[in-house]
Amino acid sequence: MKRVDELKRRTQRASRSIHTFGWTTSLCAAFVGLGSSASQAAPSSPSEQPTLGDVLEPSMAEVFDFVEGESKVIWAAARTRQSTDDAPASVTVISREDIRRWGYQSIEDILRHTVGFYIVSDQVIPNAGVRGIAGGLFGDSGNLKVLINGHSVAFRSTGGNWLGPELIPMSTVERVEIVRGPASALYGADAFLGVINIVTIDGNQLLGAAVVGSVDASVFGRVGIGVDGSFGFRKDKFDFLGAASFSFRDMTGLPLPRSSPNAEVLEYRAANPSAIGHQLDSISSFVQLAFHLNSKTKLSAFGYFSSLDRGGEFGPWTPMSNGYDRDGRDNATTISLYQGLFGFQGNTSLAEDLDLNLTLEYFFGGPTSRDRIEVGSDALFVRREFGNRGVHAGIDVRSVWSDVFTTVAGIEYESDIEDGFSRLAVLKYDSLRLRAGEIDESASTRADGTHLWNLGVFGQAQWQILPMPLTLTAGIRMDNHGIYGAQVTGRAAFVARPWSSTTFKLMYGSAFKAPSPFLLYANPLLPGDVIGSPDLRPQLVHTVEGSMSRILLPGLTAEASAGYSRLLDKAEFVQQGLHEAAQNISEMDAWNLDATLRYEGPYSSELFIAIEKQYVTRRSGQGEFQAFVMGLGNPVYPDWIGRAGASADVPGLPLRFAADALVVSSRLATDSNIVALGRPYRLAAYAMLGAELSTHEIEFLSGRETRISIIGRNLLDVRTPDAGFSGVDYPQTPLTLFFQVSQQL
Repeated sequence: MKRVDELKRRTQRASRSIHTFGWTTSLCAAFVGLGSSASQAAPSSPSEQPTLGDVLEPSMAEVFDFVEGESKVIWAAARTRQSTDDAPASVTVISREDIRRWGYQSIEDILRHTVGFYIVSDQVIPNAGVRGIAGGLFGDSGNLKVLINGHSVAFRSTGGNWLGPELIPMSTVERVEIVRGPASALYGADAFLGVINIVTIDGNQLLGAAVVGSVDASVFGRVGIGVDGSFGFRKDKFDFLGAASFSFRDMTGLPLPRSSPNAEVLEYRAANPSAIGHQLDSISSFVQLAFHLNSKTKLSAFGYFSSLDRGGEFGPWTPMSNGYDRDGRDNATTISLYQGLFGFQGNTSLAEDLDLNLTLEYFFGGPTSRDRIEVGSDALFVRREFGNRGVHAGIDVRSVWSDVFTTVAGIEYESDIEDGFSRLAVLKYDSLRLRAGEIDESASTRADGTHLWNLGVFGQAQWQILPMPLTLTAGIRMDNHGIYGAQVTGRAAFVARPWSSTTFKLMYGSAFKAPSPFLLYANPLLPGDVIGSPDLRPQLVHTVEGSMSRILLPGLTAEASAGYSRLLDKAEFVQQGLHEAAQNISEMDAWNLDATLRYEGPYSSELFIAIEKQYVTRRSGQGEFQAFVMGLGNPVYPDWIGRAGASADVPGLPLRFAADALVVSSRLATDSNIVALGRPYRLAAYAMLGAELSTHEIEFLSGRETRISIIGRNLLDVRTPDAGFSGVDYPQTPLTLFFQVSQQL
């Protein structure tokens, strides 16, 4: 506590200087990103901070934890480093300590417990909705821009994002920056409803190795394992970080929800509509090698690889297909995908007030040889053949024109070569012409590839008006897309801090979402599947929002926000012959309100309670009968969500306890399921509890921390399903207990 008090006193002295000279000389310091050291580059750690750290003596990370009401630091909101209070957006930062405190094991876990998000999952890829607007069929959280140290890790072929343990080894995460609201003015297409930027640690922070091992068991008696390891060091001018993780979970036994209106279970599974062999395998790895040429210049090389292998028992093709048919053949739908990214980055300070960042990346991805889809045929299954590869290059410059005026500008180019979405029919048994396992070309469909490209130019200015201070942010971006031509997006924000304890924000932003290659060119695998719609237009959104945060008492903070979003040209799946095709047929109006009360007190305690309310209406261009059947309500996303949590150290013991609760209102089913049933229906409300008991400040190895945790998820074993697609609703993950050991080496 003495250290904390001293830091607070230093921060208060520094804060007065900050407001005298303007935020630009204190909050926009040069920092290290994934291969970056200049302040406009994506940050990789708070450990190297030359400007404000030189003034304050303690590290920048420590200072920012206490500046202005214990605000945290964020880069993603404005592509420049600043406190969350000053950021021109609605933001949340989840620190490394928060991840440990609440037992988060993936980015999906984090978003489930973050205001403004709701996640449904078909047990393959999580699908995140934001502020009342949910992702549709094959949405795969594509409404978000997910970055690792400022670099997109989207699966380009589908436009989706992986949020589970396959995304990144959690042992290497320093913090997760969450921006709610349109951000295309900075990041271009697909920064539609928000941005998630994962910031990794530096090798010199780790200075050794760390290993996390876990074992979990579900109420069905199924066991899973996970291993997550990282290694880093600093040698002279070189800095290295490497990390990898693997996890395996067996979800066999998950029942097909009874609310599913038209799930046609195959004959050999009719007596047992519960998941069989439903395994969830995840691999992720990350590596970074940086060379510090001098105090102003840094060169980096980085690499990233991720893969997932999932049973598809609740997928939109043929649910509950795993098992042996009447002829003794083994059937299984397996979703098996991989993706990777590697590149180089250079950062330098050309002058005291001018920083330059250069990036060149190569990305790739597609299905593995294990990918297969059951289509209800005794004779064959389908192997999907598609993939992507391309380059992304960018240059951006941060300029400090005066103590109160700063600009960020840049240009980006992306070239994406997409292989066609081919449908290969693989025989299950020998025929007169072919043997089992060979491709029947007469039943297959091969598709041509395409080349997609985009050129984007952006600029943003931030001006602080003293003495209040009032910070004005304005930005604009123009993208020239190879298919859709010019797309212009913008943002404007006013951030006022009339008192050190109070912050007001008023913001506007627009964004566009380009249809993914999958939605444009997909070949259906069976009747009722998705077929590509080459005439799709980009979806557009305009958002106006305001927020306020205030320190009510020492340690007690209240936050509230309200916003309105207008979504145009929303793509909805409609029946087109035998298949479903996405069409721009509807508009949405979404109002959202949320409020959070948070307290931090003695014994490292933290308590919070948060509630959010959504009111969403749709205007559909579908026929009168379908509009009458489906109504104007908003599917998938709950009308309101409540969250609460409490954690604290156990007095006198090296233990920490945490518990959290999630309360979710009823949700309207999806359009496809409503049409299948012939009438609207809703999924029931539910409450879910979680808890964690962990050790802290224990060292089995001298000077290296050992941490043992027991984590419980869905302790009430809630079975209320979430809204799914194609006649299937999605089961919740059942009661699961995790035993986890973390060891620094």
